[in-house]
Amino acid sequence: MADDLLDIRQQFIKRSGRYDLATTTVDEFDTDAGADDFINAGSRWLDLHQEHLVDTQEFVVTLSASGYQIDMTQLRTPKEVYYLNGTTGKNVQLLKRSMEWMLDQYPKLGSETPSLPKFWAPYISHRAPAQKASGAAYNTKRVVVMPPTAASLDVSVFGRFHQPKLESNTDTNFWSMEYPTALVMAALMVVEGFYRNTAGVRDYREFIDDILIGIDRDTADLENTASSRMEG
Repeated sequence: MADDLLDIRQQFIKRSGRYDLATTTVDEFDTDAGADDFINAGSRWLDLHQEHLVDTQEFVVTLSASGYQIDMTQLRTPKEVYYLNGTTGKNVQLLKRSMEWMLDQYPKLGSETPSLPKFWAPYISHRAPAQKASGAAYNTKRVVVMPPTAASLDVSVFGRFHQPKLESNTDTNFWSMEYPTALVMAALMVVEGFYRNTAGVRDYREFIDDILIGIDRDTADLENTASSRMEG
């Protein structure tokens, strides 16, 4: 049905009847006037309510010597961390630890003796509101590795990420490309919720849930197939 933001916006406007939320210059409804906020809210809602294989992604960063912290935007949950061994050409998996364990074992963090990292932990990097630095962003999450790297090192973080925000007319994400109907319906549901129409939210939710059940089945089938191949 659709694949990029312009297509999604056109469907959303027509089905919602909210012609005030976009204007037309060259293409129909090609200029946002509020519709994109609902569309992106729908995309975020789908992220939070449905697991799928594409929501697990790799974030690659090069840590400089003595580096130990990795900041990421759109990260939901980190799962595994590896570094690339330049000598062997193989990826080495780090062991996950809690932030409390990391602070106990490596209290100096970046001032600890550099070496090859062995451990990683999710790390709370935000100050309390009274101490929040001007301009500091809340949309980042941090992972720390210990000990700090002795030399420049390529590190990969695998985790669950939100889908990219749709901003330009040609932007796409997983939901717009693979399940555009679900994205349009989720955006329409957000509109109903914004105006406290609980019956409308419930009707859209039931429609969307039917699509999500199918995604669950596909994801389970793919994971079972991968597991069978590994065991065989």
